[in-house]
Amino acid sequence: MSQARRADCEPVEAVHEFRKAIRRARAVIDLLRPALGKPAATGLQRRLRGAFRQTGSLRDASVLLSALRGLPEQAPGPGRAAAEVALLASDSGREAPVASDVLEREARQLRSLDQVLDVLLPEDFSTRDIEKGLARSAQRVRAALAEARRTSQPPDFHRFRKRVKELRYQVELLSPRGRTAAEDRTKRLGDYAQRLGRVTDGFVLESALRSLTREDGDEISQLLEWIERFFRERSVEALEEGASLFSETPRQLARRVLAERG
Repeated sequence: MSQARRADCEPVEAVHEFRKAIRRARAVIDLLRPALGKPAATGLQRRLRGAFRQTGSLRDASVLLSALRGLPEQAPGPGRAAAEVALLASDSGREAPVASDVLEREARQLRSLDQVLDVLLPEDFSTRDIEKGLARSAQRVRAALAEARRTSQPPDFHRFRKRVKELRYQVELLSPRGRTAAEDRTKRLGDYAQRLGRVTDGFVLESALRSLTREDGDEISQLLEWIERFFRERSVEALEEGASLFSETPRQLARRVLAERG
């Protein structure tokens, strides 16, 4: 509820923090999936996905212009100006629903989630269950990475990014403070996830601009060609880095993280 109250004066930051909190909660559910069982975990995830989906339009209203304005200086200038005008006039750029109302409604829906989780977790829940959950997440990262490298398609890149963020939040939750190796790993994952996010925002911008038809379409088309080339190159670089970052096996990663925890 704190982000709902914050949304009246800082709507962009409140929506971002609310969505991040939901992602963290979803990462926890996936971490506990071996102990919860598939039906229970799926039911909890359904509730969290619903709240996440309801805030999508709030995020889109800010991310498109932010991504456009954050393009490097070498991006075609006339196209940038034309694209900004087009976005502001489009459905994506128009006033979004009042953020505080949406966040308050969705927060109420999720208020009892921690109590439900307490009931669903079995009494014999152990570190072994966490190891299985963490290894499962790491395996999903590697599978999504392989698919994104195979297809070079934005949807598969986006799916890989989601898997990385999920693993990042799990590792962050389990990593003790004051342990250099653990903190370094968490920072590397966090920095890498942010880099993937910038590429994903570029793909979202590209998709939004392609849906616009205007008289100044030639200028936007030139910008689109530049955006497509630029972010495809960035995605290839990011995926190559991922191949190195996730080189150890899922079980090795899980055991290393838990061993550092002590």
